[in-house]
Amino acid sequence: MKRLFLTYAMLLAAMLCIGCDKTTTHGTRGAEIEFGISTVEVSSRAGITQEAIEDMSVYIYGVQNSTTSLYSGAPITKDPDTGRWYPQSIRRWVEGANYSFYGYAYSTLSGLTIQDDGMTITVNQPATYDYAAEQAGESQFIDYLLSYSFKVADGAMRPLVDLQMEHAMTLVDIRIIKDPSIGETILSEMTLSNIFRSGTMKCTSQAITNSGNTNLWSMAFSGTNNASYSISGTLADGFAVTESIADTEAKMSIMALPQQLTANTTLTIRYYVNEKLDPEAAEDNWVLHESEFKLYEYTPYVWQSGHHVVYQATIDTGIHLQGTIAEWKNVDYIEGTILPGI
Repeated sequence: MKRLFLTYAMLLAAMLCIGCDKTTTHGTRGAEIEFGISTVEVSSRAGITQEAIEDMSVYIYGVQNSTTSLYSGAPITKDPDTGRWYPQSIRRWVEGANYSFYGYAYSTLSGLTIQDDGMTITVNQPATYDYAAEQAGESQFIDYLLSYSFKVADGAMRPLVDLQMEHAMTLVDIRIIKDPSIGETILSEMTLSNIFRSGTMKCTSQAITNSGNTNLWSMAFSGTNNASYSISGTLADGFAVTESIADTEAKMSIMALPQQLTANTTLTIRYYVNEKLDPEAAEDNWVLHESEFKLYEYTPYVWQSGHHVVYQATIDTGIHLQGTIAEWKNVDYIEGTILPGI
C-alpha cells in the first residue's frame, strides 16, 4: 500500500510539474521588456500630427541599475500580433532592479547630425521651399522627436515602457483665405524672410514621463538669420485663395528651429483680386496688392519647441494677419502607433 501511495504521489507531482512548464512557457513574453510609442501634449496644449511610425526611425536607450546598458541606440519594430514594440535583442525584467529608458525619432536624416545618444542635434533645414513636395507629403524639413525619460523603480512591476515623444522643432503654418464678399483672388507670392535655419540644439533637461514637464533645449545658431522661404506664381498659374482653410492653395508649412523673432522677420504677401464692378461682366479687372507684416508684432513672437504656430491672413477690403498657437491634429492610435510629422 505504501509503494502504491508513493507511486501515485510521484505521478501527481509529475503532472503538476508538466502544468507548471506549460504555464511558464505561455507567460514568458510577459517578462520581456515591451515598448509603446505614444503622443503627448506640451505647454501650448498642442497634440500630435499624424505620421505612421513605420515610416520613421525610432531608436531606444535603456540602463539597468543606473550603470548597466541594456539598449544603446537600438531600433525597435512593432509586433503585428501584439501591437507592442521590441528591439532585435530581447531583454527581460529583473526583480529588484531599477531602470531608465528613452528614445528618439526623426523624419529625415538629410541635414541632421545626432550626437550624445540623441541628446544633441545639429540641424540644417532646407534652403528653399518646395511647395509641390510639401503638398504631396514628401517634406524635406527635419522633424526631430525626443521622448521623456521613463523610470521604473522595480523590474517586478513589468510595465509597458511608454515612450512619449515630443517635438524639438516648431511647426509653422501660414494660410491665406478671403472673405466671402471678395471676388476671385490669386496669390502670386508669399515670402517668409529672415529666420535662422541652422544650429545646434542640446537637451539640457529631459522631462520624466507624466511629470507635467517638457524637455528643455539650449540653442546655438549657425550663420545669420537671413533664411527665406517663398512660393510664387503669376496671375495665370498662381495659388487660388478660397474662403476655406481646407481648400485654399495659398499656404506654406515649415518645421523651424525654435527662435525669437526679430524686427527683420517679415511675411510678404502679393495677391491679385478681380475687382470688376459687375460680377456678371465678362471683362475681368485684376488688381495687384502687396502687404508686409513684421511677425514679431504678432503672437507668438517666440517659436518654441513642440508648438504649432499658425499665421492666418484674411483678405477682405484689405488684409489682416492673426498669429496663434494651435493644436496639432490629434488622431486615433493603437498602443502608440502614431508619431508626428508634417
